[in-house]
Parts: sequence; C-alpha cells; structure tokens
Amino acid sequence: MIDTKKVTMMTGLAIYEQGQGKEERKLRRYSRRVYLDIRRLISFLCLTAAYILTAGLFCLRYIDDIFSQGFGYNYRSLLLRLGLIYLLTIAVGMIIMERIYKRRYDTMIENLKKYDKDLYELDKYLKEQKGPGKHTGS
Repeated sequence: MIDTKKVTMMTGLAIYEQGQGKEERKLRRYSRRVYLDIRRLISFLCLTAAYILTAGLFCLRYIDDIFSQGFGYNYRSLLLRLGLIYLLTIAVGMIIMERIYKRRYDTMIENLKKYDKDLYELDKYLKEQKGPGKHTGS
C-alpha cells in the first residue's frame, strides 16, 4: 500500500531540490555579507557596462557637432553631464539592487530552513514507520 503522506513529503522535497534548491544549497555556504558583496560587485559591473553603452548612444547625438568643431567643442559640459548621470545611475541602481538581494538572501535562508525542517520531519516519520523492533537487514 502506498503511503500518501510519505509520497507527498518526498515529492515536495524533490521538487525543491531539483528547482530553486540546487542554487540555494550552493549559496548556503556564503554568509549574508559575502553574498551581498558578490552581488554588489556584479551589479556595479553590469550597471557600468549598461551605462557605457547608453552613454555611447547618447554621444552619437552630438557626433556631428564634435566632428565639425573638433577641439573647439565644449567637451567639459558633455563630460560633466555624463559623469553626473553615471553617479546618479550607480547610486540609484545600487540602492535598488541592495534591497532586492537582501530580500532574496532572506528568502533563500527561510527556504533552506524549511527544507531542513521537512527533511527532519521525513526522517522522523520514516523512523516511526519502521518501528523500534524492526531492522533494515544491514
């Protein structure tokens, strides 16, 4: 006879293990600070790369003026605008990323605690099913 409670518990654990649990169990070894530091670095690099591409497209708007005026073009105001926009982009982007990754890490830890609790419950249930006098034969 199939034990539906055992099947349900094992199915839930298997779904988690094969889904988001794969990544979360790897990341478990990092502390919150290390996890956030890694994510900050990745976010900073991605934001910088995206900004460079966007700034390049923005500068295409002024390409005719730059070529026609050459060294007489007011590069200072262009660079000042680009620098201020870069600082604003990094500041806002990092604040948003910080909040997102803190929430993700906390959710990941909660999921792992639930996973560990479910594993414990399954083990306890299996031991109860065997009974104190029954042996596995090993």
